[in-house]
Amino acid sequence: MKLARRLVIAVFLFLMVSVVSFSASYLAIYSYVKSDSYAPTTAAPITTEDKTLIVGVGGDYATIQESIDSLPKFIEHVIIIEICAGEYNEDIHIDKLYGSGYLYIRPRADDVVKVNSFDIEDCSMNLNIYIDRMEITSTIGTAVSVSMSRVTLTSLTIITSASKCDGIRFYCATGVVHGCTISNHLYGIIAEYTSSIFLNLVSGEKNVVGICSVASTVYATTPTVISGEISRLAQAGGIISE
Repeated sequence: MKLARRLVIAVFLFLMVSVVSFSASYLAIYSYVKSDSYAPTTAAPITTEDKTLIVGVGGDYATIQESIDSLPKFIEHVIIIEICAGEYNEDIHIDKLYGSGYLYIRPRADDVVKVNSFDIEDCSMNLNIYIDRMEITSTIGTAVSVSMSRVTLTSLTIITSASKCDGIRFYCATGVVHGCTISNHLYGIIAEYTSSIFLNLVSGEKNVVGICSVASTVYATTPTVISGEISRLAQAGGIISE
């Protein structure tokens, strides 16, 4: 009888402690959500209108990456990210964006913008991504990498000496490279594994390989004068059409 009574008391005390602990946790969470410190970070799932975001001093965001991270995952409108003049010590990562809209990343007016690198991966092939008029300065990795996405690169300058790194790399991707200058890299432009890219007015020198196609198709219009110790290299059934 005494054992049963003690057991009932123990269970009662356990339940009381659990209720008090749960109540304290709930009140703490409720107070935090209601406070100014709480700010949901999840972006809306889909765009609702065309929009221009400004990056830089006095703009909407201090960094390029912050502006990209603010975007909804589904882009069905025209989104423009304009970057104020400056050197941005950033390795920009864009991934898993969907939709059939347009995303432009470019300097404001004629501002000079420098960034470390761009890495674009796993974005919808129906999404139109444009990166325009910047100097890419990385010396420790690929300057612009595009994987399983569709991207247009225009008027990029990639000339910082990086003889062990690629200038522009497409992997299982499609895109256009127009008016870019790529020098002093391992591969000026390399397309790998079923990529399909178009080159127009692309120049550069002192690369180890100018253009490389590995199981991919590269269409180069005249004049495309990017060069290297090996000007053109096609492997594993790759095609370079000029």
